[in-house]
Amino acid sequence: MNADRPDSPRSSGMAAEYLSADLERRRLSTPMRLLRNGAAIVLSAFGAGGEDALPGFELVVKRLDTGAEVLRANVGQFEEATHVLATVRDELTRKSVEQFVSEWKHVDA
Repeated sequence: MNADRPDSPRSSGMAAEYLSADLERRRLSTPMRLLRNGAAIVLSAFGAGGEDALPGFELVVKRLDTGAEVLRANVGQFEEATHVLATVRDELTRKSVEQFVSEWKHVDA
């Protein structure tokens, strides 16, 4: 995305015309997955709830034209993640690509 070109997404149009946002399960290596699953079982056995030990979700924002990832951020468990996704999708319809990326590039819940 080149900001110098007049037809650049950064210079015109809403981000939703160029970007999409979805949730993906957070990817963990096998040892880390086993460790987190074990911790979730132990915490659940003691009534502490094991939700925080589960991998959660990542917000993934991609370019519509190439599918290239623009942003990936940890956004917590399902309820929190769906709230963040709704917020991001709303902002994609109201902001330019440049505005959206500058505000969200530092987000990592």
